[in-house]
Amino acid sequence: MKSLFLGICMFALGIQSAGAQVFDDVDAVPDELAAKPALKDPWSVSFDATSNEQVYGPSESIEGSELKELNVDVQLRTRGEYRNGWGTLRSKGANPAWFVNERARLNLNYRQQYLSVRVSAQHAGVWGDTDIENKSGSINLNEAWARVQSKQGLFVQAGRQIISYDDERIFGAEDWTSTGISHDAVRFGLDTRLHKVHGIVSFSQTSEKSMGGTYYKGPAPYKHMQALWYHFGDDSTPFQASLLGVNQGVENSLLATQPSTIYTQTVGGWLQYRPGKFCVKGEGYYQMGEDETDHRVNAYTAAFHAGFQPKSWGVEVGADYLSGATEKGEKTRNFTMLYGSTHDFFGAMDYFTNENKLLCGLLDVNMKANWRPNRNLFIDLGYHYLMTGVKVPGLHRQMGNEVDLHLAWEMTKDATLHAGYSVMMATSVMRMLKGGQNKSWQDWAWVSLEVSPRILTQFFRR
Repeated sequence: MKSLFLGICMFALGIQSAGAQVFDDVDAVPDELAAKPALKDPWSVSFDATSNEQVYGPSESIEGSELKELNVDVQLRTRGEYRNGWGTLRSKGANPAWFVNERARLNLNYRQQYLSVRVSAQHAGVWGDTDIENKSGSINLNEAWARVQSKQGLFVQAGRQIISYDDERIFGAEDWTSTGISHDAVRFGLDTRLHKVHGIVSFSQTSEKSMGGTYYKGPAPYKHMQALWYHFGDDSTPFQASLLGVNQGVENSLLATQPSTIYTQTVGGWLQYRPGKFCVKGEGYYQMGEDETDHRVNAYTAAFHAGFQPKSWGVEVGADYLSGATEKGEKTRNFTMLYGSTHDFFGAMDYFTNENKLLCGLLDVNMKANWRPNRNLFIDLGYHYLMTGVKVPGLHRQMGNEVDLHLAWEMTKDATLHAGYSVMMATSVMRMLKGGQNKSWQDWAWVSLEVSPRILTQFFRR
């Protein structure tokens, strides 16, 4: 895999010597090959709730012509963190943790009429986790897919790909983590300006077996996964809506000698109304079926947010709910956010991710404010009032308050410096439910430098 980085660069440079006619900039493309203006960059991943899709169709600038486009871009992200009660309450006298993680991605993007291809090589790790003379080449593929699309918008996209829908509560890129989330899947459907219908199919195995059935206990979160997503609207329409259904199959963890596949279904929708400076969003999802322990699932989540965003500042208030139960029973009442970007919800300190969820559920009443004092500086402040989803006998519902501060400074067009600081002020209820010591100071700080230049853009034809 280490040779993939060199191979991408050699491929890009080899265009010049392969007999192709190359144009360094779209302005230099002959008029007959660029009769229409170029669309938005088809490979930039947008995580805004209104974008819904990180892949765009064939560019109108090359439709009906022999023009081809090649882009190569790099992302280098270095982040240092101080954790003193991140994820769960620290015990009294426990020392804080410090580390630096890093992510490097090299992306190759190619497209011609009705065809798009993306290959993204990635290295992610913590400073010091490998020897300074490491020769193992710990590089993997974050993305490797091809997409074929018709003029009418019908498409099929196969390979390792990021799947991101709506506000990323169920399907998300989880870009905060060093690795992100990618799926080995086939995605197909119809993309038009106002209507999108996507089907997704994935099937996981650990090797190319010759016999032995399809038992799977591997790194992927599922053995089978099928999904259907419909979206109405785009950025030009004040109203947008989505419907989503997911069927996930995993092995029954209680029957290793006689394996069987257990299925869980998630269904729901997302709505947004944005008439100018105001925005109202709501969503809800219900889970049913069975979990890995062969318990029936009866869980749900719901959220509502309202915001006001003038030119340089904005405010938002809302509430997010996860169902729960007072004690374990015959049914599982904890909602799982499947493959969503869990860091974006319930506070930046990640006390309530899929791995840290509580039996009693969660109610998060939150407020956010943002301010852009100039074009290069962005400040975001959030507050979370955290309560149990259901009343636990003998306990009050308030678990704590979290405050999150985030600053982003765009140093250049391709380099941004981020910094954040968060504080968790927990109650005794949090201590009883999650452990640790609520009277100890709980905080978290981080600084990140992200550099994402595009190092090559070529338009060419054979």
